Amino acid sequence: MSTELIELDSITEENAPTIYVAGGLQKFIDRVREEVAGEVPDLSTKKGRDRIASLAYSISRSKSAVEKPGRDYLRKLKEMPKVVEAELREFVTAMDALRDEVRAPLNEWEAVEKSRKRAHEQKIDWLNNWDDQLEHAPSEIIKQRMAEVEAVELGESWQEYEAEAARAKDKALTGLRELLAVTEQREAEQAELERLRQEAAEREQKEREERIAREAAEKARQEQAEALAKAQAEKELAEQRRIAAEKQAELDRIEAQARAKQQAEAAAQAERDRIAAEQAKADAEKAAREADREHQGNINRAAMEAIQQAGSLSDEQAREVIRAIVKGQVPNVTINY
Repeated sequence: MSTELIELDSITEENAPTIYVAGGLQKFIDRVREEVAGEVPDLSTKKGRDRIASLAYSISRSKSAVEKPGRDYLRKLKEMPKVVEAELREFVTAMDALRDEVRAPLNEWEAVEKSRKRAHEQKIDWLNNWDDQLEHAPSEIIKQRMAEVEAVELGESWQEYEAEAARAKDKALTGLRELLAVTEQREAEQAELERLRQEAAEREQKEREERIAREAAEKARQEQAEALAKAQAEKELAEQRRIAAEKQAELDRIEAQARAKQQAEAAAQAERDRIAAEQAKADAEKAAREADREHQGNINRAAMEAIQQAGSLSDEQAREVIRAIVKGQVPNVTINY
């Protein structure tokens, strides 16, 4: 096998798009397979084995002869989208700019036309909404709105909206006149009601003032009568209080004399009681002392007799011992009375 058959087909940039397509490489595979199909491998000899190795190497070279230009072609295909995208982007930008340049006068005209129509439509909307915020408005405001509507001039300046503007103005004026008539009637009725209310209020005020004057005079009369009655009552009460005070003073004097007599008698009796109590106390203390002395004398005599019997002491010696004990001159010895 040799690679000349493949090289005869010489793959180039021009024919690569027709070769590297679905099934386009099958002919190369078939051609190589035909080359090796007639070979009978002989593994028993070195020449036969070398022949097999040479055939395999030739197949690898044939593969490279097809694969290398295919890989180059594939790389170019991968770069192609970027080139196409950049070219298309420049194309689109240029075409958009050209389109905008060509349409610019029409856009400007359309903007002016839209503004013109909008200006007319806004004026017509204002005429159609003639009753806006006028439901409870006073007649002066309605007259002002009528003057504004009447000031709207009709003519060619309205262009194709002239007829519509005329209808809207007539309708607005008709509605405003009807509303004005209703409002003026309502205001007249309200004014009459207000006049009647004012007159009623004035009458009520006058009657109230007259009633207040009468009540004030009656109150003054009653207060004067009450003052006179009160003065008379106070005079009589003062006389009663004077008489009562005199009687009470006499009773107080008599009571004071009786109380002074009772206090003198109580003081004399208290003095007598005190003297008697002091005398009784002195007598009791004297009796107690005498009893105590007698008791102590009895105990001392009993003790003296016991000491005489115990120590063969004379009466005088025994008395001296008892005296010493009573005076505390004998340690650890006491007499219990």
